[in-house]
Amino acid sequence: MKDPFRHPATILVVAGATVVVGVAVARSRRKRLKNRKPKKVLPEASGVHLYGAQWCPACMKLKEDLDDREIPFTFHDIDTDTKADTFVMQQSDEGIIPVTTVNGTVFMGYTPDEIENAYRSLLT
Repeated sequence: MKDPFRHPATILVVAGATVVVGVAVARSRRKRLKNRKPKKVLPEASGVHLYGAQWCPACMKLKEDLDDREIPFTFHDIDTDTKADTFVMQQSDEGIIPVTTVNGTVFMGYTPDEIENAYRSLLT
């Protein structure tokens, strides 16, 4: 039997009634992201490219981590670059950022170790 408290849920109290929402959404979103195939990669995406926004803490932390690990990359701000914004939306309907590509391989979210491994494998 599955643990009913294993998955995150949002609990709302509306007019004295407690409503649990988000469990099915969280499960389906995880499954969708896990089974997602990378979509179209921009032509200039050889090397390391980071797609994000200046206001995004995870994007800024990933930028800092890539700099600290001495991984050269190009940053594409989705707020000022419409091609980058379109690319991010193609990768995830929710527009999850940061999105990083390493020679066409797409990494969603804050994944500095996976990005570094992919980059280092290019060098060998």
